Amino acid sequence: MSHRLSKGLLLSASVSALALPAHAQTTADASATVSEVVVTGSRIPTNGDNSPTPLTVVSTQQLLASTPTSVAAALQQLPVFQNSMGQNSGTGGGNGGPNGAANAPNIRSLGLYRTLTLFDGKRLQPSTDTGLVTIDMFPQMLLQRVDVVTGGVSAVYGSDAISGVVNFVTDSKFNGLSVKAQRGVSARGDDRTTDIGVAAGTTLFDGRGHVEASLEYNDDPGILDMFSRDLGQLWQIEGGVAGSTATPGSAANPFKLYSNVHNASLTSGGLIRSGPLAGQTFSSNGVLSAFQNGTATGTSGFQIGGDGAYNNDSSLKGALRAKRAFARFDYDLTDTLHVYLEGFGAKNRNSYNDTTLTMSNVTLRSQNPFLPAAYQYGTATTTFTLSKQLGPQLGPHTKIFDLGSYFVNGGLRGKLGNYIWELGAAHGVSTQKWTTERNINLQHLAAALDSVSVGGNIVCRINADAITTNDDAACAPFNPFGPNAASAQSVAYLTDRTVGKAKGTIADITGSITGSPFETWAGPVNVALSGEWRRVGLSATSEVPPEDKADCTGILYNCTQGTTNLHQVTFGVTPLVHQTVQEAALEVEVPLLKDAPLAQDLSVNLAGRYANYDSFGGAWTWKVGGVWRVNDELTIRATRSRDFRAPNLNNLYGPGTVSRSTVIDQLTGATLVNAPNQGGGNPDLKPEIGNTLTAGVVYRPGWLTGASVSLDFYAIKIKDAITALNGANVTVQKLCIASGGTSSLCDLIVRPNGYADTSTANNATYFYTRSVNAAEIYTRGVDLESSYATRLLGRPLSLRVLTTYQPVLRQDTPSIGVVDMAGYAYAPAGGLGASPKWRVTSFASYALTDQFKATVSTRWRSALGWNADKTLVYDEPKISAFWTANLNLAFTPEIQGARPEFFFNIQNLFDKSPPIAINSSADAGRFGAYLQSDDLVGRYYTTGVRLKF
Repeated sequence: MSHRLSKGLLLSASVSALALPAHAQTTADASATVSEVVVTGSRIPTNGDNSPTPLTVVSTQQLLASTPTSVAAALQQLPVFQNSMGQNSGTGGGNGGPNGAANAPNIRSLGLYRTLTLFDGKRLQPSTDTGLVTIDMFPQMLLQRVDVVTGGVSAVYGSDAISGVVNFVTDSKFNGLSVKAQRGVSARGDDRTTDIGVAAGTTLFDGRGHVEASLEYNDDPGILDMFSRDLGQLWQIEGGVAGSTATPGSAANPFKLYSNVHNASLTSGGLIRSGPLAGQTFSSNGVLSAFQNGTATGTSGFQIGGDGAYNNDSSLKGALRAKRAFARFDYDLTDTLHVYLEGFGAKNRNSYNDTTLTMSNVTLRSQNPFLPAAYQYGTATTTFTLSKQLGPQLGPHTKIFDLGSYFVNGGLRGKLGNYIWELGAAHGVSTQKWTTERNINLQHLAAALDSVSVGGNIVCRINADAITTNDDAACAPFNPFGPNAASAQSVAYLTDRTVGKAKGTIADITGSITGSPFETWAGPVNVALSGEWRRVGLSATSEVPPEDKADCTGILYNCTQGTTNLHQVTFGVTPLVHQTVQEAALEVEVPLLKDAPLAQDLSVNLAGRYANYDSFGGAWTWKVGGVWRVNDELTIRATRSRDFRAPNLNNLYGPGTVSRSTVIDQLTGATLVNAPNQGGGNPDLKPEIGNTLTAGVVYRPGWLTGASVSLDFYAIKIKDAITALNGANVTVQKLCIASGGTSSLCDLIVRPNGYADTSTANNATYFYTRSVNAAEIYTRGVDLESSYATRLLGRPLSLRVLTTYQPVLRQDTPSIGVVDMAGYAYAPAGGLGASPKWRVTSFASYALTDQFKATVSTRWRSALGWNADKTLVYDEPKISAFWTANLNLAFTPEIQGARPEFFFNIQNLFDKSPPIAINSSADAGRFGAYLQSDDLVGRYYTTGVRLKF
């Protein structure tokens, strides 16, 4: 667009073909393009050189050259995005809620919800039931770049920007026709991906208008088989001294890493646990044999090999299928008035397999009609217990998340004298449908196990007793005595296909005016005044709320009226709730010196914001920053800010949801299979308060043209941090036990007999997970970013290295204590995730000819200790450092009227296998033994073509 207004609203900053940092000047090769950009991090238009807040700008071109699978996957290669959520997050949910395979950014490992995600500078609606904004819904073909602000900027953007902002910026001036088509496959022949798309843009009305649009389809099937990689070979952390009575993880029985771990308390055919037949298993249908023990570990009930069962149906990598559409229209109504309207829509599906039900110590009659006569004993009321892994015959929970989203953003920009004003409005809606295939109906399970013989036919007791109100014609008696002894009809009866739905909405109205009211001796004083009104909504409906209990009428065993949930996996109901926010902000940039000795430029940036939430009241945030340009080579910058994160609607009013997993009871030593754990919202939560300090230098040596180095120190302290305390967590259990049951943490654990009784009769029966303002989080570190653009043998060469050193990531939670995650892989209760102290990503691009270019990227992290809980002892070396390299070869032939680019990309070029790392000592086979930030797929090939007409 060529008219004066649209250019007046955008100030030029140099971004090279390799996307130099925002502070870099145009020192690259002359072929590097110059784009008009507004730098994220300030409401006052400026380039990155004048920003006191550290900012990294990465072009979409560079991201996809290193990792062409998706922008989301490519972002996770950058060192600041440790512990972001994605398809590699693994099964069983994640820190983003039930859909643990969606993509969401996490800056500095401070938590997904402390990073603010924007699209063209605008807030978006939550796209999951937990209130998280996931980025799978964003269009990719018309994305120009991603701006990453690594510092607190709540005074500029409001809540959630404690650790920083990630802004996805579209190319609003795209002209022509672009087509992409690519296919990918791993070196092992799985995870075959398809990515196709088309984008078009053109000017209209003699250059006064512009329109563009894109359509995309991406299909990544993931990796369903956990056992397809070495890291899926039943790895577990268990006590290392076989037969020891000492607690696993203690000095007398330190943790050790094992593979091929089986759960010796159950088998796939059914292990009898009590009575005269105890210790025998149905290794084949209807035939008992002695249970064959494997090699003992130092954790009771877990063995290497043997007849014990394990989960064999979890996915290694979740699947993602995405359909996306985007359109934008710009028009200059006059030379001083501009209108724009853009919107996107997406239909995405995430899915993965999670483990299915295991029956732990279910009660059966010793004269069960399915039990061969040779094994029957006692009377009609004599019972025994049996434990069985149902997965091989029943199949896994397949969790499917269908996300439908649309977002519309539009407004007017105008110029009034020396001021530029803007009025905008946005509206977005996301619906998430969570389907669980093969969700166990616990009422049906109990009814099908309670079988009797009537007239030579085996039927469910509920259909044979005198009670007519509990009859169920569909009830098919279940034969548990063998690996596949049950009929297909009875297996189908045990499971339901259940659905839960969540809806998130946003309505947002913004206004701003920016300009210079006066000048000082050093130049114009720039002021930005902005206001915002937004209303966020959340609701959830469910076919399986946790309040639904089984009807145990006439069922003698394995069902307790008013206690047994109707389904194994539940999803709560949230009536429509809203949060309304009104905000006003002022930002001022004041130049202090100009062309003075040792001060080519010196300016300060001041920002303040007041936000009023109808859920808790008002909150003030502020920021003070300064930029001191000593000369053309050296710039010094610093900021100090007060930031905050308001609890979102899910934090406050989230539905109660019950999940189940295997837990080792730290009081009784028992392995609790399918232990229920209920989470939900807490309406008493208050905002988190962050205090951030950054200070850095930018050096562009005059003696080395094309080079730039920035070094930034940061320190972030968060008070009243919202953290989830899980009663099933080992550390929580131990602290509760040590208090003799007096700790408030004991409220998260339900036991029948208090804490003096250590017998299995006192096993925990229920766990709770609760979010509380209970933590203080502190982190500090240094970011180093260097780039160099030059020519080698007459050809363009670009180099860039991003390094993060994070020696402290500390969380202090009352009743639990101080945990420093820096340099550790796993956390005790309420931890923040694996945090290598050093993380490095590098890019190198070289044009061998005018048509042929090679790009190499590498990623490295430092070694990690096993667990930040210093009371746990490991008889294992540190988890070793890990690095991978990617290679991209691009060929761009000269064809009249078109600019085709054919590319061949190899991710994990040397097929590096990540070090084995796992924190689980239960649920054998459920989780892969890897850190989610490591590459678990192995060498991966992608080839494709991008055409530009």
